Amino acid sequence: MAFMRPVVVGVTVAALALGGCIPDEGASTSAASMDQSTMSPAERDLQAKTEQQRKTDAAIAGGVGGAILGAALGYALGGWQGAALGAAGGAMTGAAVGYGYGSYMNARARQYSSQEQRAQEVTKSANSTVDYYNQVNASARTILAEQQAKVAQLNNDYKAGAITKEQYRQQLANAGANQTNLKAQISGIDKQIAEMKGDEQSAVLTSQVQQLQAQRDQLQSTYDGLVQLYGTVPSEVQQGSAIVVSSK
Repeated sequence: MAFMRPVVVGVTVAALALGGCIPDEGASTSAASMDQSTMSPAERDLQAKTEQQRKTDAAIAGGVGGAILGAALGYALGGWQGAALGAAGGAMTGAAVGYGYGSYMNARARQYSSQEQRAQEVTKSANSTVDYYNQVNASARTILAEQQAKVAQLNNDYKAGAITKEQYRQQLANAGANQTNLKAQISGIDKQIAEMKGDEQSAVLTSQVQQLQAQRDQLQSTYDGLVQLYGTVPSEVQQGSAIVVSSK
């Protein structure tokens, strides 16, 4: 891949110059810290997607476009190899390195030779974003089901004196982070919907906006379900924990 190096270096330097949008790889991985050893596959997926969203938002915040934005997103999500793929993808197809959350925003930032080409690429990338949120919702629903079973068992064990208050809290150590990650995903989908509605070719994105709104409603319902569920946790266990037990 030696032939890609001049492109990667040049594009990455340009991205830095334009917006400083490549995040520090040594930065904190997430505001919602979770114990990896106790996470379910669904929790890991939601955590990874939320971290991807954070990095992508940081890249997009620089306001760069085209292949440069592709390289910035690629670097944010996959280091130098990702930057090479991002630069190539941005130059050729407008795809945001194959990552659903940033796909539409990257396609929107590019320059096109015609409105027809733009409509085609933006629509394709918006579809990728819809697919991304289908995956987010699948993980969120699984997390809710897992937590419902866990809290039911913990409530029984606690009532029977089989576990202490501290042991109960330890078993729910990731609950607050799950809620934080879900809120971040809801915020992210709100951004996507707003951008698509304001797109100069919003007429070609009507279906995607409708699908995203339905997915947004589902995410909110899942979040509200977690809030309601954690409201059944004994009050003395709730105290000192990170769980949210009220939507207000």
